[in-house]
Amino acid sequence: MVTALVTGANAGLGFETARQLAVDYGMDKVYLACRNPARAQAAKEELEKITGKKIFDIVIMDTGDQESSKKAAESLQGSVDIVILNAGGQFGMELTEDGVTKTFAVNLIGHVVFTEALLESGKLPAGGAVVYAASFAARDVPEMGIERMKLKESSVEEFKTVADGSIFKSEGQNMEQYGLIKLMGALWMATLSRKHPQVKFVTMSPGACHGTQGFANLPFFQRIVYGSAIKVMAWMGRAHGVETGAKRYIDAAVDDAYKTGVFYGSEKGVTGNVVDYEVFLPDLKDETIQENASTAIHSYIK
Repeated sequence: MVTALVTGANAGLGFETARQLAVDYGMDKVYLACRNPARAQAAKEELEKITGKKIFDIVIMDTGDQESSKKAAESLQGSVDIVILNAGGQFGMELTEDGVTKTFAVNLIGHVVFTEALLESGKLPAGGAVVYAASFAARDVPEMGIERMKLKESSVEEFKTVADGSIFKSEGQNMEQYGLIKLMGALWMATLSRKHPQVKFVTMSPGACHGTQGFANLPFFQRIVYGSAIKVMAWMGRAHGVETGAKRYIDAAVDDAYKTGVFYGSEKGVTGNVVDYEVFLPDLKDETIQENASTAIHSYIK
C-alpha cells in the first residue's frame, strides 16, 4: 500500500498535488492535511468527485501551531511514503506565542515538528520521500522586481533574527522575509538528508504559478502588484499553472533524477527547466550553515 500526504491540500497547489497523486501516480491513500475542517471536507468531496476514487483521508493540521503539527503526525496510522510540505503563505511580521513570526511558523516550524515526529516514530519508511515547497524568492528575481536579502554571517543568531523578524527594517519586506524563511527550510532539509540517508529529502520551488492563494495575505498594494505580475507573466508564457507546479513536487519525490538534500528551482526566470539552486546560492552546500539554520529553528521548538 503506497500512501502520500499533502499539507495545505484544500486549495491551489496542494489540491492539485493530491489530485495528481491519485490519478497519475496510483496512490492507495492520500492524506489531506488541512487547518480548516470544513474546507478539508469540501476538498475531499471534490477530489472524490473529479477522480472517481475514495482514497482521500483528512488530517487536521495547523502548521502555525506546534502542538497541532505534532498531533497530526501522531494521528497517522501506519507509514507515509511521500510527504509534500506545501502549506504556507505570507503573514507579515506578526509574532506568535513561540516568539517567531506567523510567516515563519506556518511555513517552517510546523513542518519541522511534523516531519521530525514522523521520523522519530518510524512512519517515514526507507525509500520514502519528503518534499519541502520553497520559493524563487530565495534568489534574485528581476522579472518580478525581487532582490533577495543577503545574510552577513549565516550564524545561528542571524538566522534567529529571520525567525523573529527583527532583521527586517519594515513591514513591507514580505518577499525578503519569505525568501529567507524558505532558504532556511532548504538548509534544514539538507541536514535531514545527511542524518537520514534512507529517506529522500528534496526542496522544490513550484515556480510562478497562477491559480494559487500565495499572495492572499500580503498588504493590499503588494497583493495587487504581485498578483497582477503573475497574470501578465502567465499571458506572456513566463509563468505556469498549478498543474506544472504540482508536478514539480511529485517529480521531486518519485524521479531519481532529483537528489536528496538539494534545492531545485527554475533555471531561468520563474518557470521552465529546473536546476540545483547552488548555482545561485553557493552556501546551500555548506554544512556549517545548514546546521546553523537547523539549530536556530530548533531553538523555538517546544
